[in-house]
Amino acid sequence: MALIKCPQCGNDVSSEATQCPHCKVILSPQKDLCRCPECQNTIHLNQWTCPYCGFKRSKIDFVSRAIDGCALSGVSFFIWLSLAVLGFVVFFNDLFG
Repeated sequence: MALIKCPQCGNDVSSEATQCPHCKVILSPQKDLCRCPECQNTIHLNQWTCPYCGFKRSKIDFVSRAIDGCALSGVSFFIWLSLAVLGFVVFFNDLFG
């Protein structure tokens, strides 16, 4: 369990909480959390500026997803997408070919 900043009011909240006890905003599930590349604190993916150190993420980070605190880069996403398309092509070729 880690303490994170509420994206609405900025108060400290448990990373396992489903609702902020201060402002009552519904918090996203833990899969929507990532680590700030600058200070390594846990933040929400929808936060463009780290509330701890002020680090500003770029728009390209938007395509990254958090997986156990690590970001899936655009290159990795492209590789996975390519493999999925290749799998569908092979499957349909065997099915109709």
